[in-house]
Amino acid sequence: MTTKPKSTLRLTALYALPFVLIITALFIIVLFWEEKHIATEQALELRETANALVQQVIVTRRWNAGHHGVYVPVSDKTPPNPYLVDPQRDIVSREGKHYTMLNPAYMTREISELAGSSQGYRFRLTSARPLNPSNSPDPWEAGALRDFEQGAAERMTIETGDGGRLYRFMTPLRTETPCLTCHAKQGYRLNDVRGGISVSLPMRGSDLLFSQRIRTVRITASALWLCMTAFIILVSFTLSRKVSREIAQDLELHKLKTTIELAGAAAHEIRQPLTVIVNYAEILKMNAAENEALTVYLDKLLVQCERVNEVLIKMQNITAYKTTPYVGATKIVDLNRSAGARGTGSTER
Repeated sequence: MTTKPKSTLRLTALYALPFVLIITALFIIVLFWEEKHIATEQALELRETANALVQQVIVTRRWNAGHHGVYVPVSDKTPPNPYLVDPQRDIVSREGKHYTMLNPAYMTREISELAGSSQGYRFRLTSARPLNPSNSPDPWEAGALRDFEQGAAERMTIETGDGGRLYRFMTPLRTETPCLTCHAKQGYRLNDVRGGISVSLPMRGSDLLFSQRIRTVRITASALWLCMTAFIILVSFTLSRKVSREIAQDLELHKLKTTIELAGAAAHEIRQPLTVIVNYAEILKMNAAENEALTVYLDKLLVQCERVNEVLIKMQNITAYKTTPYVGATKIVDLNRSAGARGTGSTER
C-alpha cells in the first residue's frame, strides 16, 4: 500500500522523538556542567599559580627585610629611592663606585618589571597609606584592602581589556618585625595589615589551553549524541516497520473478514430469489415449447441466472482481499483474484 512508508516514518518519529529530546536535554546539561567544571579548574589553576608567585615574592621580600635591604649599583634603571629615608641609603665603595639600597618595596617593583618584560605577568605592592604615591591602590585594590581589614585572606577577579582577559590575585601584606624600621612611624604595629601584594596574569595561554579542552569535550559529546540518536532512530524505524506491517496485515485481515461476511450474506440472500427465478423460467420454458421466440428469451434468462450463480459461488469462495480499479479513483473487490481466479468459462449466448 502507498501509505505504508508514510505510516512507518510517522511511527518512527513518534517513537524516537521523546528519546531524542531526552538524550539531547541530558547532553546539554552534561555539556554545560562539564564546561562549568573546566572553567572552575581553570580558575583554580590560575589561583594556585598566582598564589605561588605571590608567596615567592613575599619570601624574597622577607629575605630582603631580614638583611635590612641590599645594595646594588646605581644606574639609570635603578636610581636611589627618594622615598627611602635612611642615612645609609647610598654608599660609595673604595673604588669609587656608587651603590644604593633596595628596600623590599623597591625590589618588588624591579621584580615586577623584570617579570613583565620576560614572563608577561606583573606584581604590584599597594597600601591605603603608601610612602610612594605610585603605590596608591586602584578601585579594585582599594576594595581588596578593605576586605583584608575585615579578615579576608585573598581576593581575585578576571578583567577583560584590549590585551584580552587578565587574572588578578591579591593577598594581604602584614607587618613583620623588619618592616617596623620604616613603617612604625606610620602607626603600624606587628601583624597589622599594612597593604597588599597582587599579581596580574595574562590569560591568553590558559584560555587557549582550556578552550581546546572545551572544544574536545564538545566534539566528543556531539559525536556520542549523533551515535546515540542514530541508534535510537534505527531501532525506532525497525520497530515502526514491524508495527506498520502488523497493522497493515491486521487491516487486510479485517477487510478480508468483512468482505467474506458481506459476500456470504449477499450470496445467501440472492441465491433464494435466484432459485425461484430459475424454477419459474424452467416451468415457462416447458409450457411454451411451441413458442420458439419465448423459448429463446427464456434460455438467455437461464444463462444469465447461471452467471449470477457463478458469481455467488465466487463470493462464497473468497480467500483473499484483492481489488481492481473501477470508476475514477474508486476500487471494487476483484472476485476472480479474491476467489483464487477460478474462471467459469461461461459466455453469454
